[in-house]
Amino acid sequence: MIVDETNRFHRNSARIGQSHAAPWIDTTTNEIYIFLATVMLMPHLKKNRIRDYWSTDRLIATPIFAELFTRDRFRALLTNLHFRDNIWR
Repeated sequence: MIVDETNRFHRNSARIGQSHAAPWIDTTTNEIYIFLATVMLMPHLKKNRIRDYWSTDRLIATPIFAELFTRDRFRALLTNLHFRDNIWR
């Protein structure tokens, strides 16, 4: 359900002319599981900004995040994560 609603939300909210955004690839159940696990891991490795989890700075690097997702894909999922169709408002 989360997978379907996330993909639907992106299709319904995609803006024409977002050339800076990477093309959307429909998410999968496995990717959503990994995404949710990543979100649950983040508070245990507190950073100031989301982008810091993908930092390559040797002092603050946590490479596991880049092994799971690119920063842009994580942000795309975070932006489009949806649990319920808006038609039910």
